[in-house]
Amino acid sequence: MPLFNKIRKKSRKNIFFEITKKNELPIKILTHPEDEQINSTRERYIASLRDELDEKEVGYFEIDIKPPRVLSIDINDNYQNKGHAKKLINKLCEYLLTTRKLNPNDNLYIDTDASTRFMNKEGDTVSFWKHIGMKETPEDDDEGKGYEKTIKFENLCKYANVSMKSKISRGKDKKSKRRRPTKRSRPTKRSRSTKRRKSLKRRR
Repeated sequence: MPLFNKIRKKSRKNIFFEITKKNELPIKILTHPEDEQINSTRERYIASLRDELDEKEVGYFEIDIKPPRVLSIDINDNYQNKGHAKKLINKLCEYLLTTRKLNPNDNLYIDTDASTRFMNKEGDTVSFWKHIGMKETPEDDDEGKGYEKTIKFENLCKYANVSMKSKISRGKDKKSKRRRPTKRSRPTKRSRSTKRRKSLKRRR
């Protein structure tokens, strides 16, 4: 399982984790970009794909965790069809799950589905957002009014092969087990009678 190898701090509100693996482009998780530190209406988390040579961004996947929680993704043409999109989603979902920024049942949305169409394994031509499991936003979904498609955070994690159970259990605090006081066994009728006889003998 991938680990967060390096942690750097730019400022109190701008922290990123650099995630690298052999033979893979580095991916950085950006929180609170500098241009939005003052704007409290948004709270974006971004998985940024970087070029190996010049460290320039060649793709990203972002989630704004404040309702309505909107998704966005973009990858340069030269880096498409190489599995980078799924890796970006995997890293960001993993981060948001372990830090408990989102709950499994939180709904995520996209404004309009203008993503590239391609042929899936079943031979159907689908959009990228439909491919990852997004569905039409229900009419009775007040939070998602005006947004074309939606997906639960749990289902997005499943698409990206992020285990929900292991990540949630990591974030939980371990409660110390307190020993229950042992109940004293009540004296039997026989033991009560013997004690009473002894006390009577002492009085005499």
